[in-house]
Amino acid sequence: MLSDEERQELRELPEVRETHKLFDKMRIDLEKLHGQLSSYKKSIPSNQFLRQVVQRKREPADPNNVKKLEMTGARLAATSTIQSMKKFSGSLEADPSNSKVRIEMVSDFLRKGAHEGVLQYRDAFMLSMMEADDLILNTEKLRLAMKAQKIYLGHLLFFLQDDLHIQKQDKESKADFIALANHIKYLKEVIKILPYHNFDTKESIEMDKKKLLKLNRAQHEEILSPILEGISALPMASKNKSVLVEVLEETKKSIPLSGYYLSRFYRRTAQINLIGTMTGDKEQAKTTVENLSKSMRAIMETLPMMKKATRKDLSPTVREFALICLMVYQYLPKLGGSLNSDHFKRMEHAKKLLTRIHDERGVSTLQQQLHNAIEYVKTKPIQAPDRGRKSREEREAAEAVPTFFKGDVPEERDFKSNKDEKEVQSNIFSRNLPKDKEF
Repeated sequence: MLSDEERQELRELPEVRETHKLFDKMRIDLEKLHGQLSSYKKSIPSNQFLRQVVQRKREPADPNNVKKLEMTGARLAATSTIQSMKKFSGSLEADPSNSKVRIEMVSDFLRKGAHEGVLQYRDAFMLSMMEADDLILNTEKLRLAMKAQKIYLGHLLFFLQDDLHIQKQDKESKADFIALANHIKYLKEVIKILPYHNFDTKESIEMDKKKLLKLNRAQHEEILSPILEGISALPMASKNKSVLVEVLEETKKSIPLSGYYLSRFYRRTAQINLIGTMTGDKEQAKTTVENLSKSMRAIMETLPMMKKATRKDLSPTVREFALICLMVYQYLPKLGGSLNSDHFKRMEHAKKLLTRIHDERGVSTLQQQLHNAIEYVKTKPIQAPDRGRKSREEREAAEAVPTFFKGDVPEERDFKSNKDEKEVQSNIFSRNLPKDKEF
């Protein structure tokens, strides 16, 4: 049972105050951790002997460290009931750059922390992200960060639900009650869409950009694919993502699967952004549209390479093309955009491409969904155009409509309908988000 002081402290956390922006808010704290470590590394000499002398002469730790998130895990050690946390924190105080100790600290906490609180799990998650979010991709660190994220988000959800019950009893304002209820709904959807991915390989894989660029097609599937799954499930992993995107952009012309991975990565990111729009966040809507655009562009650039592709390359690429087509069809109008005839041509083309892998599980379902959408548009009555004079606001809104879905479609296109898209439904979540599993 939380005391009033502990409950108030948790209410002041940025991700509790603005849960629909939790990853953006927590990323600020993550950048502070990176900044602390960077400052420390700059302060010590490069010479090993001098470095040891400096470390021995370091000033005592700031007593305020136990009250704030800090790279040595001082607050976690001070507030946790797990005795080993103090030992790990002491080692990190002696050498804050000791990555191995920090990983062991988080791992030990996750193993033994069944009865720990929200704040302790938050610190453990942030320390794990400090290690995982790096320019060198490490599967062991990614795995640990995903596990810590899953557990922390679960505890955060439990706290918000409990706090909602407390607010009902205390008769808080209706506005606060509605906001908190929306935050809970948002967090539930986020937890659903960010699965924990356990890498198949028992040995840790560590690679920088140079090594990743040297991977061949088979290694892309074996190594890059699981790494992509891990990074896609960690919205705060900005350094990891920048490396991954650069590698995929540079290899997509020589390795067809790179374009597929890039499209899937942006589509997964758009799904997370999309959930944020349920709270009325216009910035999230804008970011969703941008990521949908990037996903579509990546897969469209890959399709011409599928004419002579193997089944291993063709199958995931065609499925991804169909999925992003359906996602754009379902959600773009609800985000303030509009669909033109070019996009329906893409849907028709996706439907035809799926016939090349028609014997695979779930393909018939995808084809049927595309067929239903296309038939609806073909049979929908054309509305008479509005000849009235538009206001300045209407003209500005029209000019702001995204046009990134215009463009040529690969071969085999013969869709003729230019009719309007399905009317926008009032609730953006009236349909399930597209899943990222194989159909």
